Amino acid sequence: MSRLAYAAIQGTAPWHRKFLAIPEQKRLAAFGFWAATIAYCELHRNDGQLHDAHLVAIFPCNEAQRECIVGLLVDVGLFDRTDEGVDVHDYLEHNRSAAQIEAARQAMSEGGKNKPPRKPPKKPPKVPSEPTLPSPPERESQSSEEREELEPEKSELCGWCKGKGTEQEDGCPTCGAKEA
Repeated sequence: MSRLAYAAIQGTAPWHRKFLAIPEQKRLAAFGFWAATIAYCELHRNDGQLHDAHLVAIFPCNEAQRECIVGLLVDVGLFDRTDEGVDVHDYLEHNRSAAQIEAARQAMSEGGKNKPPRKPPKKPPKVPSEPTLPSPPERESQSSEEREELEPEKSELCGWCKGKGTEQEDGCPTCGAKEA
């Protein structure tokens, strides 16, 4: 198998009452076999149903060890015995079925084939910025004619800073540059 498979195992599973019912000296082996079985079921998309012949592929151990571990898992209710082998108890309540996996894979492979091409996101309209500081008090009290007298004429504006300062002999008071 070359595909990756991800199976769901609840984070509290090692402390579940069913695992705690397994004798302590066999608990780790039983948990490992159970987790490996869930991974095997997800990888092979068998919906948690295993034939006895498939149990050999789950984890390397001898026949007696495997029968003991499977028997413990059946006894505590983590596996259900069937005529052909075992079912992982409530597998489909916690993991996706083969049909769900195939439907999701099919939907992903279709991807954007049936969708119109994406349009670039619309840019938000530009909002004129508001001044963050109030005008100086002396300017507010001046009439518009008085303000015009204080402001330089267009011909006096600095060519370098485009009106942010006025030209003087030593350069622009804002940027310090001299007209070339």
